[in-house]
Amino acid sequence: MVIAYIAMYFNLNDMRNFLNRLLILTTVIALFSTCKKKEFCCGFGESIHMTATRNLRYWSATDFNIALKGDTLTVTGKVDNETLVMKMKYTGTGKYQLPANQMLYSLTTPDANRNIAYVPDPTKENDIIVGPEGGVGDIFVGGFTLNLVIASPYDAFENPYSPAVQFTLGDFRVQIDK
Repeated sequence: MVIAYIAMYFNLNDMRNFLNRLLILTTVIALFSTCKKKEFCCGFGESIHMTATRNLRYWSATDFNIALKGDTLTVTGKVDNETLVMKMKYTGTGKYQLPANQMLYSLTTPDANRNIAYVPDPTKENDIIVGPEGGVGDIFVGGFTLNLVIASPYDAFENPYSPAVQFTLGDFRVQIDK
């Protein structure tokens, strides 16, 4: 009834424009009314996860945890034959630089005969950021950027794996182990 009343005052093209705008407005209102305010801004999701881009490919840990023992915070993520471990002296929310003795990324070869270790590249930035939710409610959130090089001398004939590994856009939201 209301639409018929409006149609009397507009020609057909104006009516189509009006209905399109009404549809868009209704959709926008519906979308915003179903959204909840997130606990943490800056793109970290609400689910428990540990993800990154590793050498330009999506990487998602299938087994991950965070442990706080004394003042040492250890973040661990595993995917198949890959293990990523980052340790830091935890002093609260902030950015932590990871020197060689606080970070390790390793691959176990499919035949399990060899463990290939990577360490931080000292010429590039390697850091982890622990967000404002860290330590509250046993949930830690944050991000990381890692530039790694193979720990042993690299021989392309003996080692088909990359001599360097880069983790970018790393992000985690993990419940602490007790």
